[in-house]
Amino acid sequence: MLPPGTIISLGLVLVRVSAFILASPLLGTGSSFSGYKVGLIGGLSMLAFSTLDQPLEHSVGPLEFAAMGMREVLLGVALASVLQIVMLAVRVAGEMIGQ
Repeated sequence: MLPPGTIISLGLVLVRVSAFILASPLLGTGSSFSGYKVGLIGGLSMLAFSTLDQPLEHSVGPLEFAAMGMREVLLGVALASVLQIVMLAVRVAGEMIGQ
């Protein structure tokens, strides 16, 4: 039997990882459906949940869950934008070295 709050916590991890994958510069390009993205999101979510997260200690209402979900989306997009900035710096450095 799962402890209470496990599914909600897994859902929040799933939201963060999916926002990160869909906004990342390497995997988020293109608007067509790709099955590997779904598998990657599911696999990374399970890995992150099993190593990092814990079940929530109290039950949450729909508005609180929506607010927590928006926070996770913002964190995922922020992580993806940091990755995009790093990739841009590497690309510019490569172009400078090439010249």
